[in-house]
Amino acid sequence: MSRSGQPLDLKKTVKVSNISKLTYGIDIKEFFSFSSEILYVEMQRESENTQVVYITYKDSHGADTAILLTAAMQKFTMKIVSMMKGEKLYHGQGGPIILSQVQSLDGYFFPSSFRSKAKEERLDPGFAAYGKRGARKAEA
Repeated sequence: MSRSGQPLDLKKTVKVSNISKLTYGIDIKEFFSFSSEILYVEMQRESENTQVVYITYKDSHGADTAILLTAAMQKFTMKIVSMMKGEKLYHGQGGPIILSQVQSLDGYFFPSSFRSKAKEERLDPGFAAYGKRGARKAEA
């Protein structure tokens, strides 16, 4: 259940963490609306400088597409952090928004359609855990 009292639909909602507290909901909505219509965005404080955002899409396709951003965003995050350090530009000094983790609320880093396909093709059942470990290493 969200703070607003609306139930979170696990197939239509993604969690985005490590967002600068200076980021506005309108910016999050604009960035993530490319994949599908967004019903609502809920922002909660995560730490002193960051917030966690729950984005609920009109359909599960939007959430699945947002989850696919994870790998690309990891590479982008590392590149931007490196550039920021090189310029000695840190949080609160005009640095860019960094989205370091996008995941479904059921804890997977892969969309449900990908997981279903993997089951059909009898891929290693540990691939999701492997993906999670890789994502954690990329965040570190």
